[in-house]
This record gives sequence, structure tokens and C-alpha cells, in this order.
Amino acid sequence: GYTTLLTAHQLNDRLEWLLMRLSQGSGIEGLSGMQTIKKRENYTLVRPLLNNTKEELLGYLKKNDILYFIDESNFDTHYLRNQFRPIVTQLLSASKEGYINSFAILQEEKALIQNNFKLLFREKEFVIYYVENENFYPYALSYALKQLGYLLSGKERKNLNNSMVVGRKWAIAYHAPNLFVAPYEYTTLPKEFKEVCRKAKIPPKIRPYLFSNNIKPPKISFDEDQASKEPNQQ
Repeated sequence: GYTTLLTAHQLNDRLEWLLMRLSQGSGIEGLSGMQTIKKRENYTLVRPLLNNTKEELLGYLKKNDILYFIDESNFDTHYLRNQFRPIVTQLLSASKEGYINSFAILQEEKALIQNNFKLLFREKEFVIYYVENENFYPYALSYALKQLGYLLSGKERKNLNNSMVVGRKWAIAYHAPNLFVAPYEYTTLPKEFKEVCRKAKIPPKIRPYLFSNNIKPPKISFDEDQASKEPNQQ
């Protein structure tokens, strides 16, 4: 029943994330990373420490004699983030303010890009986005999948097409101006249901998820006043 979730992510975490995404191939959606305030479907996520370094926080804890704990996984180099950790400490000691400003600029530019697509419909894990210009299709898809908990890899982004399955899990179909995303399923559909989907202009790859989850194919029409940039069903 909570409405707000606070986490202790800090600037080191933010820079580690950026370096990991750079090493794996990522666009602005991945590189911009964590936001200070992020509205989710049923709650607000708040990260109040993103502009503080880990060293500053440790210094505060020691100065005020506050007990703290260190996660043992922080020393396991099998985790990619721990391979970047020593580098991040050095980078931040040289130019903390520069990184803070760069993250702010990335967030501003991401917001400008997101003005070019809008959520039309969501039910469970089925979403439809209106994409104002086909050039913004990759950005819209990256955003849509991130909201569903999946990050596009650089290779996947490079090989995007208008109808495909990503990560063996997500069915994607882009029929301008609408982008459809749903979990990928394969099942035989009744002729009547296929006809309803055809009339509603629901792409074939998306239909099995709707059928197995009892989702009525929506009639899609774009109304800018009703569309939302946040993942709430319209």
C-alpha cells in the first residue's frame, strides 16, 4: 500500500551504470540511467542521493559514528559493475560536477525525444504507443521495453525491424504511426478472434498474448489529449 519508494543509489552507481551500458552498446534511454524522481504505475520512486558520491556518504557515516553494512557482493568481480568500480572512484575524484551536469543534460535530451511518442493503451504487459515520426521508432521501442523491464542491447537495436521478437520474449510490431509490444506467445487462434484482431488492426505477432490473457482488442485512435507519456491504461 505504499505510495513512495526511496533508494540509496548514489553518483558512483549512476556512473557505473553508464559505463556498463556504454560497454554493451546503448542509446540515450540506457545511458541516461537513473532519475531522481520517477513515477511508476502505482508509486513514485525517489533517489535523493544521486548527486552525492559514495566517498561523501561514507565520510558522513564515519564522522557521525553511524553503523552501516557492506554487501559482500560488492567484492565479487563476476559482477560487471564491480569491474568498473575502481575506475569510477578515480573519475569522480577528478570531476564530480562535470558528471552531474552531463547526467542532467542527458535527462533533458531524453525528455525532448520522449515528446515524440505517447502511450495510447496498456493492459497487463500489452502496450500501444503512438510514434509521431518513424525516425523515433527505435527510441519509442527502447522506452516501451524499459518500462516493461527489458533493456535493448546494442546488437538488438542495430537489427531492429518493424516486426520481430526481441530477447525471445517480446513481440514487437510497428505499423506507423502505432507501435505494439506484448510478450511473445505462440498458439492457434480461433478464426473469429483473428477476424476481430484484423478489424482492430492488431498485428499477428501480438494476437496470441491478447487471446491467452482475455484482452479485448482495442480500437485504436489517436487523441493527443488522452494519450500519456506514463504507462497508464487509457
